Amino acid sequence: MCETLRLYTDGSCSGNPGPGGWAVVGEGIIASGCSRKTTNQRMEAMAILKAITIAIGRGYKEVFIYSDSEWSIKCIDRSYRVKVHKDIFNKIWKLQEEINVLLFKVKGHSGHKYNDLADETAKEAMQKELLLKRRNQNGKYYSQIP
Repeated sequence: MCETLRLYTDGSCSGNPGPGGWAVVGEGIIASGCSRKTTNQRMEAMAILKAITIAIGRGYKEVFIYSDSEWSIKCIDRSYRVKVHKDIFNKIWKLQEEINVLLFKVKGHSGHKYNDLADETAKEAMQKELLLKRRNQNGKYYSQIP
């Protein structure tokens, strides 16, 4: 197994706050999730947290994470003072004790295969949450999404 895993992350949100989604993609990896009431920044940070968790779970010692969220990257490397979503950043900082994490800023919607796939997957996760929210409002369906 290669010592380094390369993952691309993205977050998406409809409204701020509103339903949102996050995604992590890489060679043979597609993971996503959604949240009912969130922000785009929270979903961007959540995607990075999930990428680190995936890398650790697969036994990697190092992960390269590519994100279009300069804000998240600068919060993680402490260039920016974290004022919101401290719960996520505290988890990321704790996990960095277990694995070497290198963060790279990429331009969003740049035509890169995995970056674009992360964007599409995060939007799909957000759309699933929007659909479940609409169905729940009509009283026809029940969802246990956190």
